[in-house]
Amino acid sequence: MTCETRVAAALAWAAGLAGVMGVMGLAAPAAGQPVVVECQWKLVRTVPVPGPWSVAYNPVDGAVYVGARSSGADGLYRVDPDGTVTRVVAADRPGGIGVDPVDGDMFIAEDYGGNIYRVVLGAGVRETWVSGFGGGDDDPAGLVVVPPGYTGSVVAPGAAISGDRGANGGSDEVWMWSPDVAEGEVRLHADNGTLVDPVDVAVSEDRVVVVDDRGSPGALWEVVDSAGTLVQIATSVGIDNPRAAVFEPGTGDLLVVSHGLPGRVLRVRMGEQAGDVTEVIRGFGTLGWASVDMHPNGGVLWVVDYDEGALYEFARVGLCRADFNGDCLVNTLDMLAFLNAWAAGEERADWNEDGTVNTLDVLGYLNAWAAGC
Repeated sequence: MTCETRVAAALAWAAGLAGVMGVMGLAAPAAGQPVVVECQWKLVRTVPVPGPWSVAYNPVDGAVYVGARSSGADGLYRVDPDGTVTRVVAADRPGGIGVDPVDGDMFIAEDYGGNIYRVVLGAGVRETWVSGFGGGDDDPAGLVVVPPGYTGSVVAPGAAISGDRGANGGSDEVWMWSPDVAEGEVRLHADNGTLVDPVDVAVSEDRVVVVDDRGSPGALWEVVDSAGTLVQIATSVGIDNPRAAVFEPGTGDLLVVSHGLPGRVLRVRMGEQAGDVTEVIRGFGTLGWASVDMHPNGGVLWVVDYDEGALYEFARVGLCRADFNGDCLVNTLDMLAFLNAWAAGEERADWNEDGTVNTLDVLGYLNAWAAGC
């Protein structure tokens, strides 16, 4: 059998299989659920939570915590691995929550009240922790406790950083404070007209970024020294109403929540192709400050959607090998792409990786294609 004959036979077989099975692709999302754009992620869990605004993973107890506001039952909620949702303490319209990765203590920022409260892990009460931000209009929002492995020069490992958005004409500043000793807060960046609405902070092994929700477009600022100097991160496209961000372990990229229409999670590259912006997930409703977090190993991503009253959990599943053309679908276009590569003798068509491109590779790919992803 000639090469052309084998290709024609394979195409006929594929067409017949497609007629029986229909075009195969990713399962259609349920109503109201977000749509994964970046193929390496899959929505694995949706947990109803009232009025979710902020989210933080606690590596000490393995639970996910949610700050809920304007729900009639505002406060700090714990979401256990089995999906059980429990309100830990009441709070007035939390603007952000954070966790100390060393001891698991939780912190709640009340932007209306202007204070930050600590909840000791396992306790059901809160204590006032920071109450001396810029006078007159304190509006603390997203916060983060710097991990022990931080090697940058902005703050010491273990310090906490939070944004104060000064909503009603107050100072737009960034503060640092201790998660172990109450009060004693210090301005990291004083209001000099640079920031408009600092609503979240993200920290990697050596970088600190402030999310500035100044509308469309918003801005991302890197804090480059201990004096609080800000340098804007140039992006390939403007980001509508950025509300939250988290660094992705491994790649060092920044995953940014955009409260546009629709709400989206965007990838901002921080290494090669720095500043390039691509979509990761789309189709959210209202996304709050500090509404995204990741597992320290980078394998799980959490996003809370205020409109849908839901905590979404996405797992990293890697790329589907049968998706030969990389468009996040497994359909006849992948079959055609594979057969074209196979007919050309391309190395990537060596499906069984035995060093030879032959009919065994066609059979192997057809089996993978039929199984889908």
